[in-house]
Amino acid sequence: MSPNNKEDNKDNTLVLDKSNTNEQSSEIQPVEKSEYGNSEINSFIKSFEETLGLPIATKQKLNRYAAKRLLARYKPEGCAKLITLASMANTTPYAPRIANMMDLEQKLPNLFVWYRQNANKGQNRAVKATDDEFADCEVVEDF
Repeated sequence: MSPNNKEDNKDNTLVLDKSNTNEQSSEIQPVEKSEYGNSEINSFIKSFEETLGLPIATKQKLNRYAAKRLLARYKPEGCAKLITLASMANTTPYAPRIANMMDLEQKLPNLFVWYRQNANKGQNRAVKATDDEFADCEVVEDF
C-alpha cells in the first residue's frame, strides 16, 4: 500500500488485526524480579531487612557497598551477630539507632560501646544473655 495510491484504503482508516489479542493476554505472566550482584551480600541484606523489619529502599548502591565492607571485615558469621546486636539496640532506649547498612557501618563503634556498657552493668537482660554469643565475634582489623 503506497501513500499516493488512494484505491487501497479509500476512507483513510487504520485497521487493526485483533484476532490474536485474546490469546496473547491470557499468556502474559508476571516477570519475576531477578537478583543481581554477590549472593553473600544479597543474603546479608535480606536477613537485615527481615530481622529489623526495615526495608532498604533508598541509596541501595551505597548500602550494598557498606554491606560488602562489613562482610569483608567481620565475615558472614560476625555480620549475623551484628544484625542481632542492631536489632537489640533498636528496641532499647538511648542505644544507637540503625536503619540501614550505612548506619550499621558508621555507628558500629557506638554500638560496640553501648553493648559493652550494658553487658558490664548487667542492666539489659537481652545483652547479658547474648554476651557469650558475641564473645567469639572475630574482628579482622581493630578500630
